[in-house]
Amino acid sequence: MGALVESGDVTWYIHKFGRELQTSGSGFKGRRLQPLKAALLLTSLLQFSSALPPNRSDCDHIRAGGGAMATMYLLAQLEFLCRVKGRYLDKDGTIKRTMPQQLRKKAGLQSNQRHVNQIHKAFIVYMYRNTTALGKRLRTLETKLGIAKRLQTIRNPVMHGELPDPAVEGKFFGLLLAMFYYSGLKQHETNA
Repeated sequence: MGALVESGDVTWYIHKFGRELQTSGSGFKGRRLQPLKAALLLTSLLQFSSALPPNRSDCDHIRAGGGAMATMYLLAQLEFLCRVKGRYLDKDGTIKRTMPQQLRKKAGLQSNQRHVNQIHKAFIVYMYRNTTALGKRLRTLETKLGIAKRLQTIRNPVMHGELPDPAVEGKFFGLLLAMFYYSGLKQHETNA
């Protein structure tokens, strides 16, 4: 977490995903689409700023620092998708149907709690007994990588400014968003 070494394939994939992102189903439509495309492209076009001279162009400044802002946006969009794609939460995180006690305990929710406002908790709620192909893949990754713990650890430092440059996490968030997008596309095409 906070560092990424890659051969370029991840950057290429996120750039391709950002370029081909189009309206499809819940969570990827309307005014949400263009900012999401821009955030993905900023994440993929990231240039680290420490080695560049101060007299660089405005575009160079945007490429050097834009990934940090894009990462915060991608994190928020990922939380939104965990809410709207799941069966227990509304888009604002309000619990819309009775949750089993086992799920409440697993997600760290109080028995009287009516709202989920942490991404790791929304992620756990989304995955609970989710039999979709995406749910199964995310459970496998959760077992191997501990995604919920990673989201819990990174959320506050990213969203509250403690982490000075969260841009590297943007690639991780971009890959997770791609999983939601492409699984929804497949489902959208099946229903059409």
